[in-house]
Amino acid sequence: MRKPSKSASPLTSRPSFSSLPYDVALNCLARSSRTQYPTLSLVSKRFRSLLASSDLEATRSLVGKPETCLYVWLNLNNKPCWFLLSETPNQQRKLIPIPSFPYKHSDTSTVLSVGSEIYIIGGGFGKHKRSRRVVVLDCKSHQWRELPKMHVPRNEAAVDVTEEGKIRVVGGCSSRYVNSDKSGEVYDPKTQTWEPLDVGVEASLVSSRLRCEGGHKPWKRVVGLKGKTTNHLVSVENHVGGMRKTVLWWLESGPKTQIWCAEVSLVPCPSGKIERSTEWSENVFTFQGCESDSCFVLHSTLVTHEH
Repeated sequence: MRKPSKSASPLTSRPSFSSLPYDVALNCLARSSRTQYPTLSLVSKRFRSLLASSDLEATRSLVGKPETCLYVWLNLNNKPCWFLLSETPNQQRKLIPIPSFPYKHSDTSTVLSVGSEIYIIGGGFGKHKRSRRVVVLDCKSHQWRELPKMHVPRNEAAVDVTEEGKIRVVGGCSSRYVNSDKSGEVYDPKTQTWEPLDVGVEASLVSSRLRCEGGHKPWKRVVGLKGKTTNHLVSVENHVGGMRKTVLWWLESGPKTQIWCAEVSLVPCPSGKIERSTEWSENVFTFQGCESDSCFVLHSTLVTHEH
């Protein structure tokens, strides 16, 4: 009696991702959201290798898929850590920790995102001590590196970015520097150097949206999400067309502490009122214990990947 061929066997395994050619596998991952990478890296060694490959960034560039990711710096039981808001395969949102901040922590540093990088500028250390330190996180590789120090120590300085991609820093310095040529400076990523900020430019910045004194805090308390605690912390805003999106963070206490996150759309109406709608609201992290909810969120920022 003739045996059935292997091709006709019902036990023949189905094609899997691991059997795909290298270029095809890269193309598939390049079309996936970056927020899914932490979860995908747990699938297998091959996934981790592909996600760490420089070829993946080149493939994403060819695909040309821009994406915005949300990062948050949490202080959980006095243990500061950066997290990425990640999407699981079943489309749930969860906070995934990224490599630990390898420097001394300050909750009064200024945080700024430029492209796919997050800058942490200055900060206070002890009584009346300011820092010249500048650290950057590459959000593509999740690697930290230290940049050249500022000329002047600063704490809670105000920042903005020029059209040329230079970073302007104003204030947060000792009173002896205010109204001097050292009250502001600008960083050029191309030359990796700090230069004094032009007095005329600095004056226009301070009079508009940057402040030279008093620091710069992005948080304020609001009320509004039905059925939740009334203490919400307003985070980053993202403008999409005529619509403004705001991210909220808050804690819910119980046997375990839950961190909740929500995205709220704010749309101006012809009547002059602002129409608000909640896009989504989820428990994104659960942990044991919480000493205080007054400063559990240190910073939050949106990072834009052009490809």
